[in-house]
This record gives sequence, C-alpha cells and structure tokens, in this order.
Amino acid sequence: MNVCGYILLIMSVILASCKKDDTFSVEGELTNGATINMRAIYYDNSTLQNAIFPTDKGKFTFKGNATKGVVVELLTNDYKLLGRFYAQAGDKIKIKANPKSPAKIQIEGNEVSERWAKFLNKNAGTFDSMDALAINTLIEKYVKANPDDLVSTLLVITSYNASINPVGAEKLLATIKPQARPEYLVEGYTLTLGRVAKTAVEARVTPFSFIDAADSLATFNPSQQRNAMLVFTNERSRNVDSVRDAIHNAARKATSSQQLRVVDFSLASDTLAWHRLLREDTLSVKPDKTLKLGQKPPLPRTKKTDILVYGWAAGSLAAAAVERLGIPSLPYFIVVDSTGTQIYRGTSVNSALKALP
Repeated sequence: MNVCGYILLIMSVILASCKKDDTFSVEGELTNGATINMRAIYYDNSTLQNAIFPTDKGKFTFKGNATKGVVVELLTNDYKLLGRFYAQAGDKIKIKANPKSPAKIQIEGNEVSERWAKFLNKNAGTFDSMDALAINTLIEKYVKANPDDLVSTLLVITSYNASINPVGAEKLLATIKPQARPEYLVEGYTLTLGRVAKTAVEARVTPFSFIDAADSLATFNPSQQRNAMLVFTNERSRNVDSVRDAIHNAARKATSSQQLRVVDFSLASDTLAWHRLLREDTLSVKPDKTLKLGQKPPLPRTKKTDILVYGWAAGSLAAAAVERLGIPSLPYFIVVDSTGTQIYRGTSVNSALKALP
C-alpha cells in the first residue's frame, strides 16, 4: 500500500471513531411478569420508529435512535399504553412499568424522564382517573410553576386534553420558555400521537363478551343492530348523571334493539364499585338503601332493557376489545354502524347522539 493509501486508511478510522452514536438503550421490566409482545413508538428526525420486541417473564430490552431528544411510547402489541419516557443519544435507561397504571412507571438513566416519572407517580390517582378536567388543572399548575422545565412541555404534549379547551392548550404551551419547548419534540410527538390515534380510529369494533348488570355473560355484536352507542365511564367520571339522562332519553326514543343499542360500559376498578354505581343511579335504578355492598341491583326501570344495556368493561372478558379502541379519557362515546365502523368517537354525549342516523 502506498503512502496515500495509508493516509486514507488512517483518516477513515479517525472519521469512524468520531461519528456520533445516536443510539439509546432500554432495559425494562413489567410488574406483572407477563410474557407478551411490546411496541416502542416514537419519531426521530421526522422518521417513524416502531420497534416490536418480546418480553420474557416481564423482562425486556431494546435499542433506539435519538438524533435529538425523543418521546417514546411503550405499548402492548395491541396499542395499550404502558408508559412514556424521554430519551437522548447515549442514554442507558432502566424502566419498571406497571400495566395497570402507566403513571406509576419508574425510570432511571435520564434526568428529565426521572423528574417526569416522579411527578406522574405522585399524582397517579388523578392520571389513572382519566378525568380530563382534573388532569388539565394539575398540568396547568405545574406549567405555571415551571415554565423553564422540559417536563412542562412533556406533560402538555402527552397528557393535556386539548379537546376541552384548544385555545387554552395553545396558550399554555406558549407560556413555556422556548428552550424548554423544542419544536422538534412537539412536532415529533404530535406525529406519534396521530399514528396511534389513527390505529384506534380505524379499528373496527368486533363482537366481544362482557358481564352485564345481572352478573350474566352478555355479548355485544355490531351486526345485531343498525347502530350502537358505546358509553364509557367510571366511578370518578364527571357529569355522569347528565350523561345517563341523555342516553336514557335516546333509548326511550328508539323503536327496537334492531334499530339502536346503547351499552353503558363502566370502567370501574372492580365489580363492587360498579354495582355501587348502579345502586346510586337514580335515573335508571330504583334507590334501595337496604341493598348490601356487592348485592345485585335491580335492572333498569324501563321496558326496553334490550335497548339500554349495562356492562362492566374493565374485566378480563372485555378488556382486550376495549383497549383496542384507545379510550383517552372519561366519559367517552363511540358510535358504530352494523359493520363495526366507528361513525363518531369523542367526549361529547350530544355530538355522539347527533351522529346517530
């Protein structure tokens, strides 16, 4: 090899050694020890990254790319959120995720992610409630107190429900100082969110089983009626009485269960909490203070019980089907036609009712 060849070889080695390593690594654990397939979805340099990897008795590892900082969503293979974290090139991140509560995620290896997780852990009850107003209020307080903190941006773009107050959301984001609000991060997560939401919106609602108000096994099948309205609430949902008043009126106007079926699904944490809600539902159930906790409540006070059905959607029977629908907050409404196609999905009961033909 001549002198020029040696010089070129040396230069190539030097350049290779100076090349920036944009990778980050993750070593994680699921608290339930499940062996499943997982996804990590994020945008890096305007490119969608969608890594699929297995867990072995809850343990998992994967590597990603972060040309700049990225917000990574950890999900099950069918898009149920397990947690989020912020990563930068060179990070070696350790994660412990709780499948029952994304807000209880524990993170080491990135200072921003650690502070983000600490705030989520401290307020896990509020985040788990899916109460959009309460979550928004919590985030607003944090942002106003920490306008120069990147965690403020992360909270706004990942957990603030802008559908309640779009203008307020824009103003809130604008109060964060530019150095703590990098444009590439906001844009990248918006694209990630759009991708995940698109999957949920495009998903057809397929038949699934659930537990009804009489503790019996029931099945929801879109093909059995022209249209159906799925209502999702829990024990902490706001305005639940007015919501049920509206759906009861819709059920009373329907001529038959072949025309319309309204399924009022509770995402209460357990069946005892759900039965307590049904006992206290003065709109549909006769109050009976003699009933003990856990005792079956009377069926809805209407002759059209086949039109209006109560179900528990948090149990194992219905959980997978509900998770596919990507319910972002409560209360939430989905209107489907006989093919299972989603005609409407959102937080407004009035808009859902207007979507019914």
